[in-house]
Amino acid sequence: MISEMNGTTRYGLMSVILEQLQADVHQELVVVSDEEHVLPGDGTVRRLKNGSEFDAYLAELMPIMQERKKIQQSDENASFDPIIICITDWKKCHESINEESLKRLRLLVTLGKNQNVIIILADTAEEFLNLYYGGDLFTS
Repeated sequence: MISEMNGTTRYGLMSVILEQLQADVHQELVVVSDEEHVLPGDGTVRRLKNGSEFDAYLAELMPIMQERKKIQQSDENASFDPIIICITDWKKCHESINEESLKRLRLLVTLGKNQNVIIILADTAEEFLNLYYGGDLFTS
């Protein structure tokens, strides 16, 4: 989680993180953001602009995760290319995706460690606290 106080720093920090992550060509890098300036300029990052696009992406990802789980069950030393999901405005994303997607994200956090899934959330400290105290299962 990237938490900030004033609401603008995370975009610059996320841009730097994305530039560094892009150096590894054997990965899937997905950004959920309506802020176009966050993305590196060369177009190698998949950008999802709204909740319905992210809902669809998470639905597409589930069979891949099932396949990885199957492979891992037969070979505990199996390794997978990373899947990195960066969400620049967690509250906005949280409010725009459906309940099934929230469950899928929670599942990715639980199972993703062994399957090389990395999720980066960014928002203000206030928004994280509001979601946490509001009962958000993902940030608690």
